[in-house]
Amino acid sequence: MDEVLKQELSYFRDMVMKMEDECNNPDLKLSISLPEEDDADSLRNDFDGIESETVGLSDIFNQIKDSLLQERYMDFSFISISGMAGIGKTTLAKKIYQDPEICNYFNCLLWVTVGLECGLRNIMLRILAQLNHDIHSTQMKEVEELGNELYINLKSRIFLIVLDDVWNEMAYKLKRYLPNKNHCRVLVATRLERKDDGFFLSNKHEMRFLNEEESWCLLRKKVFCEESCPSQLEKAGIKIAKNCDGLLLLIVTVAHLLSKAEKTLEYWNKVAKKKEKSIFFNTNDKISKILLRSYRYLPQKLRACFLYMGDFLAKCEMPASKLINFWTAEDLFDSDDKSPKLLAEEYIDGLAFNNVVLAHHNYSGGVKSCSLHSSFWHACVRQSWKEKFLHVITSFADSSKEGVRIQRRLCIYSNALLGMKEVYNSLQSISSAHSLICSGPNHQYPIPICFGLRLLKVLDILSVRFYKFPTEVLKLIHLRCLPLTYGGKVPASISKLWNIEYLIVHRHLNIKFPGDWSYLPVEIWNLQKLRHLQVMGSCLPYLRDAFLPNLLKLLDMSHHNCTKEIFERIPNLQKLGIQIELAHDVFDPLSCFDHLSHLKNFESLKCVISNPKPAKPQVIIPHIFTKTFPANLKKLSLSGFGYPWEYMRVIAKLPNLEVLKLRMYALRGPEWAKIPLEMGILVSVELVDSPLISEEISEKTKRGSDRGRYYFDVRVHSSWDDEELKA
Repeated sequence: MDEVLKQELSYFRDMVMKMEDECNNPDLKLSISLPEEDDADSLRNDFDGIESETVGLSDIFNQIKDSLLQERYMDFSFISISGMAGIGKTTLAKKIYQDPEICNYFNCLLWVTVGLECGLRNIMLRILAQLNHDIHSTQMKEVEELGNELYINLKSRIFLIVLDDVWNEMAYKLKRYLPNKNHCRVLVATRLERKDDGFFLSNKHEMRFLNEEESWCLLRKKVFCEESCPSQLEKAGIKIAKNCDGLLLLIVTVAHLLSKAEKTLEYWNKVAKKKEKSIFFNTNDKISKILLRSYRYLPQKLRACFLYMGDFLAKCEMPASKLINFWTAEDLFDSDDKSPKLLAEEYIDGLAFNNVVLAHHNYSGGVKSCSLHSSFWHACVRQSWKEKFLHVITSFADSSKEGVRIQRRLCIYSNALLGMKEVYNSLQSISSAHSLICSGPNHQYPIPICFGLRLLKVLDILSVRFYKFPTEVLKLIHLRCLPLTYGGKVPASISKLWNIEYLIVHRHLNIKFPGDWSYLPVEIWNLQKLRHLQVMGSCLPYLRDAFLPNLLKLLDMSHHNCTKEIFERIPNLQKLGIQIELAHDVFDPLSCFDHLSHLKNFESLKCVISNPKPAKPQVIIPHIFTKTFPANLKKLSLSGFGYPWEYMRVIAKLPNLEVLKLRMYALRGPEWAKIPLEMGILVSVELVDSPLISEEISEKTKRGSDRGRYYFDVRVHSSWDDEELKA
């Protein structure tokens, strides 16, 4: 009881001291009566003088302005501007706030910079201060009392309140204390994405990056002001602007440095080719402090996943499935009843929600892949090194860098051989590393593997071509994830890696498949923790009474795998990827799927004929086609079959199908009009390299049809030329 009393007294003492400080602060009223500027805003401050049309914000500017002024939006509403740090949210909000039409329409305009630490009570105090309230008389009042005063002062006004730099949901609780009047608005600028309609957000506007033309226009105006750009610098200037990747804050900061440097063709060419690295390095280093605010706001569980993104090159689009494999192998998830896959998907959604990664969504709105903007990548790598989470090896000279010591993860961006040499040189100081990832360019010759890293859980050497299996790998008994490129048979000793969960073996592209499809040893059945197996063109050898109960994905395998005996031994398989090579004695390639019914949890099938013969369409018996696919199938991808389009009617009868991808003559013929648009719950159809391309067909595919909450969407892509289409 005494301890509780001490805590209460301590809390009360701290609150009294805080209120005294606020009352005695002579700058308080000024700081809450004007828009505040953080480091990011000060860097963008000189951008305010440029017309919105010249910086590429006019489209979003007009949309938001329309939402604020048009009569069809008469009801009181919250409107949001969201996007990653530095993309221009505050700049756009200021332009709207200062726009003459906005100023004439609303007789009361209020601006509050919220920030990380500002709660609902402080937001109210800052609004009341701008309404000429005596700030000292209201500071001691509770939230409800402040809310009443706010309501009384605003009920007779047509007001626009701008809440800038919003970081949490607290600001949206202001709605409760505002008059619910027509034409009144609250404009919210936030780094957070809103996926639902909660918190009274009737209008959501997502900021976009500037395109190349807009970027160059902004850079040119910031460097030369009213003067014109010398024609000999224009080509290099366009390249410099392009290297900014559309981030407004980066463009403005680079322009600021360029305006102070020599304006010679030689210097600008060096900057454009990034040979003069100081410009972009210094700029990214400077704005990293701003971008990392988003990182520090992340929940603790998401921080490690964000830092892990530094393992991959800037702007590199990483499949969500690959990230899930790596994160799971590294135990980056909190203990939970959910599966690692579901947890990983939640973590990726969390990173996308906080706008620290660029998310690329699939048909259902989920994240299919994600990447880091080049500036966020710089900030990520910098923070990873600071926290001893990750060391990036970019050149041989890095071997002397103090930061390599006691690093838990290593990533080689440069030449794999030189990078591995650095690993050897620093072996004593990094022997505790858990990951070694080669993200640099493909290396066509084998390299020695550093088996001194005995604690490795992830070894990604997919970019290195091996002609003999690297036996050093077999000493890494803690290994869980192993992607590599190797052209021969996997040795039986692979069973020594008894902790392996993700095994991916890509084959050399110039190697033809021989008659023997078994590149895997029977000892593969000893890897009981295996969850993901991908060995191009191979198949699982049959072994009586063997099981892989945890295997969920079996990809790029030979169609010889599709037997009852094999499927019964991988009962929990969810995703199957099959490669078929047609021979003269093959009549119906789909007959190899007759035993899919033995897979009770099966959801996804990808089937590719590696040597399609589009000139000779396949002829099959309809009832065989009908029985081919299991009813629980959700995703289906076909390539090279050449079946008539009428069999789309059969595919449409699959009750749970959500995604259909048709590539490389999967279906062909002139009967596109017969494809039913009333396909059950079919959400997305993608035609890639289909010969059925015409304006008429494309128009039909665009229209689709609405069926409740489901939308039938067809995307058509083609690389076939006119002669091939006619043939």
